[in-house]
Amino acid sequence: VASLPELISNKQQNSLRCHMFHHERFFTFLGFEIVNSVFELSHSVSLGKSIKTEFLSRCIGHFCRIGKADHLFSVFIPSFVAKIKTDFVMQRILQKVFSGIPDVFMEGVLTCLFRAWPVRCNLVHMLGDLVLAKPKAKFVILYKLLLVKHYTTYTVPINVISYISKVDPKHMCAVETLGKVLEVWSSSSSIKHTSYEQHRYLTAVILLCVKHVDEISDQKFKDELMLALMSGMKHHLESPDEKVRLLGMLVGEKLTSALHIESGEAKLEFEFTKTEDTNLLLEIFNCHPSLPDQEFYNEQAKLLSSFVEMAKVKQIPLSTKDDVTQESSRNTDKENKTLCDSDDSDDDLIPFDLPQETTFTKTPRPMYIRDCLEGLTENEDREKMEIYLHCVDELIHKNVLATKEVAVELCKVMLNLQNSYSIEEFDVLRRRAITSAVVCNPMQVATYLTGEFYSEHYNLQQRMDILDILVMSAGRMSGISSVPKKAVNEDLDKKTDVSENQTSNMVLDKPWKQIVQERIDKKTRRFGKVEVKKATPIPTADEFGPVAGYFFFPLMASYDLKIRTLDLLGTDTIVLGRLLYALGTILYSAASSMVAHKMSSSLLEFIVPLRSHVEPFVRKACVFCISMAVVSSLAITEELCEDILEAREWLCGVINTDDDSQTRLAALDALRTLDVKARKELGTNNIAT
Repeated sequence: VASLPELISNKQQNSLRCHMFHHERFFTFLGFEIVNSVFELSHSVSLGKSIKTEFLSRCIGHFCRIGKADHLFSVFIPSFVAKIKTDFVMQRILQKVFSGIPDVFMEGVLTCLFRAWPVRCNLVHMLGDLVLAKPKAKFVILYKLLLVKHYTTYTVPINVISYISKVDPKHMCAVETLGKVLEVWSSSSSIKHTSYEQHRYLTAVILLCVKHVDEISDQKFKDELMLALMSGMKHHLESPDEKVRLLGMLVGEKLTSALHIESGEAKLEFEFTKTEDTNLLLEIFNCHPSLPDQEFYNEQAKLLSSFVEMAKVKQIPLSTKDDVTQESSRNTDKENKTLCDSDDSDDDLIPFDLPQETTFTKTPRPMYIRDCLEGLTENEDREKMEIYLHCVDELIHKNVLATKEVAVELCKVMLNLQNSYSIEEFDVLRRRAITSAVVCNPMQVATYLTGEFYSEHYNLQQRMDILDILVMSAGRMSGISSVPKKAVNEDLDKKTDVSENQTSNMVLDKPWKQIVQERIDKKTRRFGKVEVKKATPIPTADEFGPVAGYFFFPLMASYDLKIRTLDLLGTDTIVLGRLLYALGTILYSAASSMVAHKMSSSLLEFIVPLRSHVEPFVRKACVFCISMAVVSSLAITEELCEDILEAREWLCGVINTDDDSQTRLAALDALRTLDVKARKELGTNNIAT
């Protein structure tokens, strides 16, 4: 029956084209016939006759095996979703049909059924106790669909967990599933060697199990779950990927709350930023699908009727000539009205600047950078600390020469400064001040920061702050930063001078001829294309190139050093990944300098032993470094030929074999960038290998 379309097409040889035997229509028709057969069997049972369902079971299994399940279940599900709720005879017939499916077809049938079944209805009416009666069905439902496969949507795990919780009122099957999934979720090997999408899928399965399991009475099993959870929490919180850490925090909170820990033991609570993934998982955990109502059954009936009758396409009436004329005149009147309104607008009037109210404080603002440094060192009063933090960046730009003398000392104080008073934007102000100090005296301050990065007196957050400060400073000095660069050798004007001269500055910024021409262009209506003159770029001096080596090479000097508070090649992989990203960004900032070639070669050589790292975060950082080396080099086919060829071969291997999907996509983008640049340099369509 399944091969009938091919047999007919081979016999006819296109002499007679019958649309009935097109695959989509043919298998939809077979779906209707299977539905009619089930109704006939139900009628026979009501008459007291015996029935056999083996042929229907084999047909459904074979159709799903050859990939026609979508056409079959698109008719099958709407036909029975409302009927099986009250018709117990049809329930028994369908349960017998699915239990009679051969084991070789079982995986294809159950996978397609759980994907297509609506989440508001439960599959227990159609499948019965199939998961408990047949080992093959249990293997597919509890192992293949939950642990091996993963899907972009959560329809399958919702249907699976709701089904096993209904088929087993004591929830023993759901509790057993929770233990197995939690064991896989807690494994460090699973975290490192599976994609983030699959790990998020396992997290959703755990939350659904916790949601459906009301209470676990076995204390021994509760202890096993807590032991697995604590082990998994350790591996998740040590992961360099922030999204993986968020999944660990979410599961830790919900599972410890569900285990009903005694009052003497504290429950896990985390403060984390909610993302799109965490919001979706929380929605799945907190959402309770409503039972199907009459409106739902009406929608299923409409869906079924759409397969029975062809939809009629209504023709859109064409507009007449009078309608077109009226519409065009209406648009013309609207344009004229808009033009008149624009002539009378007050857009050219300069707004009057109102003076801002200043908050009265007992602590005066510091006037010199040394006074500010002493106040930050004392750290006595919250109000004083907040005022000095807001003033330090302004004082640095106000007197650059004085800042150069105390730049290293200022960085030392700001780097070790603690937010004892919970000041808002404390980290932003601190990083901004240190970055300004680096820009004022880049050679000495960069040497100090790169040396302190491998010191044992700092925690991981301070080391990552050092990397961020070096990256921000490199961006500001090279001119590629999104933050506008201030001229460090210009004194800041006082606020009173700015408010008094604001009106005159707004006018004097542009010549009067340019202002008049802009007003004429604004009032003039032009027909056709208008040539837009591109602004001539203003050349600026490269301040970062001469000092780029002080930012770059010391960071690679002691990466294999193992000290008490830092082990880059061991547990502190998040700092290692951030270090690679910082090196790549600093290299990109120095792309126009003479030392860029040496930096690119050193970076490509530096990442060779790190390219096979077990953490996807580090491997993705290596891909980023290769991209930055390609973009920053002037001639990769001449200067970095051997290193680039080796890196290209590794990128091809990452695309084909890496476990992490994001790393594969990053490697694909890097490979495209490398090939495009190599073709431009060689002037051919192929890369010389």
